[in-house]
Amino acid sequence: MKSKARDTLIILLAVATIYGSGHGFGYIVGSRSLRSGETDGIMATEPDQWADKTLSSLRSALDLTPEQVDAIRDDVGETAAAIGDTRERALLEYHMLLLHLHDRIAPKVDETRQGRLRASQEKLQLEIDRRFRSIVPSGTD
Repeated sequence: MKSKARDTLIILLAVATIYGSGHGFGYIVGSRSLRSGETDGIMATEPDQWADKTLSSLRSALDLTPEQVDAIRDDVGETAAAIGDTRERALLEYHMLLLHLHDRIAPKVDETRQGRLRASQEKLQLEIDRRFRSIVPSGTD
C-alpha cells in the first residue's frame, strides 16, 4: 500500500512540475511579446497599420524592389480598407447579438434583474448608436 501512495505522489509531483514549467514558459514568452509590442491576429491592428505591416512583410519575404512595393501599395491599401469594413460589420453583429441575448434572457430573470438588464441593454444600444452610426441608423434593435 505504501508503494501505491508513493507512486501516486511521484506522479502528482511530476504533473505539477510539467504544468508549472509550461505555465512559467508561457508567462515569460507572453510577457516578452507584450513588452516588444508583438500582437497576433488581424483584430489587433487598425487597417492603416495592417497595410504598413503587410507591405513591410511582403517587401522582406519577397525581396521586393521599391518599384514593386509602389506597384502593390494600392492593392494592399484596398485590402486593408475591406478588412476594416469587415471588422466593423463583424463588431456590429457581435453587439447586436448581445442585444438579442438581453431580450432572450429577460423573461427568465426576476423583475429587479430585468430592470438591471434593461439598463444594460439601453447602455449597449447607446454604444451601438455611437460607435456604428456610419453603418446602421440610430435606434436599431
